[in-house]
Amino acid sequence: MKPALAASLAALSLSGAAFAQNYPAKPILLISMHVGVADAYTRLMVAKMGESMGQSIIVDQRLGAGGAIAAEAVARATPDGYTLLASFPDPMVNRRTMVKNVPYDPIRDFTPITQLADPNIVVAVAPGVANDLNQYLAKAKSQPGKIGYGSLGTGSSFHFAGEALKQIAGVDLLHVPFKQSSDAVVAVQRGDVASLITSQGVALPLHQAGKLKIIAMVNDRRSPAMPDVPAIREVVKGFESPPYWLSYFGPAKLPMSLVQRLNAEFVKAAKHPEIDRRAQEIGFTTIGSSPEELLDKLKRDIEKVTAIAKFARIVPE
Repeated sequence: MKPALAASLAALSLSGAAFAQNYPAKPILLISMHVGVADAYTRLMVAKMGESMGQSIIVDQRLGAGGAIAAEAVARATPDGYTLLASFPDPMVNRRTMVKNVPYDPIRDFTPITQLADPNIVVAVAPGVANDLNQYLAKAKSQPGKIGYGSLGTGSSFHFAGEALKQIAGVDLLHVPFKQSSDAVVAVQRGDVASLITSQGVALPLHQAGKLKIIAMVNDRRSPAMPDVPAIREVVKGFESPPYWLSYFGPAKLPMSLVQRLNAEFVKAAKHPEIDRRAQEIGFTTIGSSPEELLDKLKRDIEKVTAIAKFARIVPE
């Protein structure tokens, strides 16, 4: 290597290290699509993270377009560590199956930081519909296209969970999309829709009050809050949960020194006993993955959801 080039590379390395050492020198903007308990969890977690980093982390909630508004803003941001994304799978994985012209690429235009948590998803039914998942599936097989399941909109992770169940279990369920979880809950309680796929945080209080009955976990594991409720894969062999995670990204080309710093801070905050306890209370499992693990998962999830969309005959518009 030529002396001049070696000196230049050394200078860049030193400047990068110095930048990371002085980071953050101002508040960090976390653009988020999280709502409800996910938003409350995110704000609690970044408050703890800000204490550790010595700078505030401002949560800027940008809703709409299935999270694409928030994602696009981060994709276009300067990769200096001061603009980050708090994301569900919807804009990073699901949206490409629904919309032809997504203005960003989830692999090319972002830097993965960590999958911080894995929220629990459940299948719940109105009282009297079924005592367990086997009864529910038997009823669906006896009434093709008549047993409906509510979800938080077409293209949501809840919708893809229902389509995956249809595919692997060989049943014809009717998808009924809603704009808000509360509307879906009311519809099931009124008997307008037989079942609902939603978050544990929404369904568990109603289950405990006898207003809904949770019959299965969509995740590939049981929930500590309901150890007697089986995962779908225990009943339906070959079923795999579609993605539903809380993950954090930066713009493309975020320096590795900052990625490593942010990953360590996110994971440390999430695994703090207070934050982890709150996560369990609202039905989240703390993960704290490495950036490389999140990238691998993102690629696998895109393949998985693309296959489900093909089965469901969902055509991007």
